[in-house]
Amino acid sequence: MKKIISAAAAGIVFAAFAAGASAMTPAIPEYDNYIFIANDGLFRIDNDKGEARRMLDVTPRNMYIVDDYMYMVAERETVGEDGEPKWIDTLCRFNMDGTGALVLSEDFDVDEFKMNGNDYYYTFYDDIGKTGYISRSGSDSKIPVRGEVMDIDWERNKAFSYITETRDGSPRREVIITDLGSGEETTVTEDFDYPEYIYNNCVNGYLYSKTYYGNIARLYRRSADAPERELILEDFLDYWVSDDGKDIYYKTQTENSVSLWKYDTETKEKRELLSGADYLYMSDDHVHAFRNNKNEKYSLDGELLGSVEIHMAEEDVLRLTIDSDIMQVNDIKRDIDTPPTIKNDRTMLPIRAVVESIGGSVEWDADTRTVKAADGDNTVEITIDSDTAVVNGEKVLLDSPAYIENDRTMLPLRFVAENLGCAVTWDEASQTVTIVSEIE
Repeated sequence: MKKIISAAAAGIVFAAFAAGASAMTPAIPEYDNYIFIANDGLFRIDNDKGEARRMLDVTPRNMYIVDDYMYMVAERETVGEDGEPKWIDTLCRFNMDGTGALVLSEDFDVDEFKMNGNDYYYTFYDDIGKTGYISRSGSDSKIPVRGEVMDIDWERNKAFSYITETRDGSPRREVIITDLGSGEETTVTEDFDYPEYIYNNCVNGYLYSKTYYGNIARLYRRSADAPERELILEDFLDYWVSDDGKDIYYKTQTENSVSLWKYDTETKEKRELLSGADYLYMSDDHVHAFRNNKNEKYSLDGELLGSVEIHMAEEDVLRLTIDSDIMQVNDIKRDIDTPPTIKNDRTMLPIRAVVESIGGSVEWDADTRTVKAADGDNTVEITIDSDTAVVNGEKVLLDSPAYIENDRTMLPLRFVAENLGCAVTWDEASQTVTIVSEIE
């Protein structure tokens, strides 16, 4: 079972958000009434219930939600050329309940990743680190770009990269703009005191560069095709640029208190929108401020839209309906490839979707035709067509043996779920099974 985090412990979890320095671009992902927060793992918060639950143990970066999937870069263990295990940053796609991981970036160590609608790109580097490669969704080709890729403007089909060199004892950065169609390069030279601490993004034809001089952050802006740059901000934490490039929202921090400011790029005016937060997250058209275990929602003009008390979830709730290929996992709908069915008065279905949704695992042994489901200290082993199962090492009689139908292994749902420590109820009127699993 997963670990139960009490409401009292939740304050420790959410107070930790204030210590992070996550970039404010892209904006915090949202889905229906849920927001997703990455800090020492991925958390999902229900804005109505104020319920938070840990989705993944890894902390993703550059996360996007498209349709009913989460796209993100997360660490994955693989095997190096020397045969030893190593960790790499991998582009993955998950279901909205955190299951069904699909690797999209092969075995490349991903550097940058961004999405535009259903289209995505990611970058990785050769062994020397001088050439970046851009891989775009739906394409097998890898586009080479000299230097380290900063951003891509797909509307103009141009990539922005850089190479840092030291000349006469001073670091110099060459910003390279590459036409992805023709391969033609345009080079712009810039000088920085600390070139290793520079973060870039391109918005509405402008290239933004966040640099650090000592502990002071500075934000520069310039036209993507011009060498002249303008100093926009100093002494801030993170920033987020509106789609039209007119407004820049940025965070400042004094001790443990965080404030949100708005900068108008046309009038050069700065205005404090809200202050005293433990942590702030930007969205497309509003702000989430966390303080005293509350999630406060504000408009981009600083108007309070609502406040919800936050507590950690203590159980997972799954609902399945006979002959339906939709399963609800904590109120989020998820497709399953084979719907549950009734055979010999028992509900049968491929159990993997259920077990993985409560944090367990399923293994299949083709030689012995045995399924092993495990969750925490509980294990259930069932062999096809056998009238006995093995639960935590002990043989138990089965009243409905497992069988294979349409290449799917069908197992008795109640037997497996209850022996993994779940509570199972059946509603005859709606033909629905409800499974409740405590989060340890």
